[in-house]
Amino acid sequence: MIPAPLVNDALARAFVEYWGAVAVRREVVALADLRSTIRTVRRDRLRNAHAVLASQTGSGLRLYEPVRYSARGVALGVVVESYGETAVVLDGTNRAVAALRHGCEAIVVTVVSPCTPKPPAADTIPLTDVGIWAEDGPRKELFRALDEQLFRPMPDILARAEHDVLATLIKEERDGTDRLHVGRAR
Repeated sequence: MIPAPLVNDALARAFVEYWGAVAVRREVVALADLRSTIRTVRRDRLRNAHAVLASQTGSGLRLYEPVRYSARGVALGVVVESYGETAVVLDGTNRAVAALRHGCEAIVVTVVSPCTPKPPAADTIPLTDVGIWAEDGPRKELFRALDEQLFRPMPDILARAEHDVLATLIKEERDGTDRLHVGRAR
């Protein structure tokens, strides 16, 4: 497991660079309380999410604690944006839906709270209402009422944060200051 301060600080720096200042914390959230801007998940991606779920449940870690899964890879878990009592999934909809369908009640998420709140990029629905798209081709109505100006650049944010976390872990290993990282692959 990667310590929360390491992940939180890296995500906060990445958000500032690409989207704006945020506060970041890790907490356990009930799946039934999560909302999504994505209306359907692809069946093949959901299968992959179930494989991740099986791997994490078999490891003894809580779903989805940020982990180092290889010498050159980290997974920062599910990221949500807080709107008071509401949390909207920014990254990890497939993993959250897989956990819900597996019968899990709650998961570990990284909660991002913008210093200057902005509305979600699209209308949201309860995670329990996210459907499965099994057909070939593009999904119909992936988002409803999408505002491109409000779309969070999550691939860029996560790539930057994951790079920073991995660089810190590698530096700690080299200089001997590494903390205990449960599940670390060497």
